[in-house]
Amino acid sequence: EVMHVYIPGYVEGTYRRRNLSSFALIYLRGEGAEEKALSLSGSCSSGGDKLVVESYPFHAKHLDHKFAPTRNADNQQEHAFFVVGYHTAHPLDHVKAMLSEKLSECGRVVQISLWEIGGFVTRDALVVLEGIDAIEKLLQLSASDAEGWENLRFSGVVGPAKDGEGACNFMSLASSSSRPTSAMALAATA
Repeated sequence: EVMHVYIPGYVEGTYRRRNLSSFALIYLRGEGAEEKALSLSGSCSSGGDKLVVESYPFHAKHLDHKFAPTRNADNQQEHAFFVVGYHTAHPLDHVKAMLSEKLSECGRVVQISLWEIGGFVTRDALVVLEGIDAIEKLLQLSASDAEGWENLRFSGVVGPAKDGEGACNFMSLASSSSRPTSAMALAATA
């Protein structure tokens, strides 16, 4: 199952080829996901480029030098999504503060929209985060067993619009409870 596709240096609504990398991070999960992805290495993409596929665990740092030219654009990218699974028994301001504190571990919290209906806090919140690793950290947080946060799930991640040049990020997060089992780096090389 493809959980998330990330193209470093992509900025919503623009096509900035000089900042784009020749690779993408594709987060997969499921039985045999890593082996199936690795079997694609050496094959050709639809554009005729040879694919190089390698395993890239969540906390890996060995490709950081390839990410460096894209960091500034990525740090400023905002990610909007819905959150469910938090405690709603507290007052609205308290729930908002708890969410803000927890989600700030994943990136800069730009906005949290919560509502109250009939004196009760709604079960879903709209959140906007900013930061280079925000989505990856959310994936890890959704698989957390931390007390009080084990039911936290994310959905409806708003991805950037296609820019007509074929470069886009698909940013959907699965809301199921299974954990990510592998993370892959997929690089297209000439």
